[in-house]
Amino acid sequence: MAGAVVAVAQDKLAAIKERQDLMERQEKDVKAISEYGKGTSDQATAIEKLNDLLAIAPTIPDHFVPGTSDADFPDKTHAKAEAWEDLGKLKTIALHLRQDEEGLLATVKSGDQQKVGPQLIALYRDNCTVCHTQFRSPYKDE
Repeated sequence: MAGAVVAVAQDKLAAIKERQDLMERQEKDVKAISEYGKGTSDQATAIEKLNDLLAIAPTIPDHFVPGTSDADFPDKTHAKAEAWEDLGKLKTIALHLRQDEEGLLATVKSGDQQKVGPQLIALYRDNCTVCHTQFRSPYKDE
C-alpha cells in the first residue's frame, strides 16, 4: 500500500514539474517575441514562438491535475486550490489568452514592430496577471 501512495505522489510531482516547465516555456517564448518588438530579434523567430504559445494556451487547464495545489505540495508549487474550484474560469482565461495571442501574431506578421511591445504588455496584463493573481500564491520574494 505504501508503494502505491509513493507512486501517486511521484505522479503528482511529475504533473507539477510539467506545469512549471510549461509556464517557463511560455516565459521564454514571450521574451523572444519582446526582443522582436525591440528590434533585437527577427520576425521568423517571433512567429515561431507565437505559434508555440498558440499551441500551449488551450492545454493550460489540462496541466492542473487534481491534488497538485500548494495545499497538497506547499514546497513544490504555488498553484492555489482555487484553480480547481473554478476550473471554468481557468478555461475562459486560456481561451482569451489564445485570442489575444492570435491578435499579436497578426501584428508580428504585419511587421509593425512598434505595436508588438504595447500589445504584449496588454496580453500579459489581461491574461497572465489575471490568472496568476487569482490562481497562484506569491513567491516569498514577491
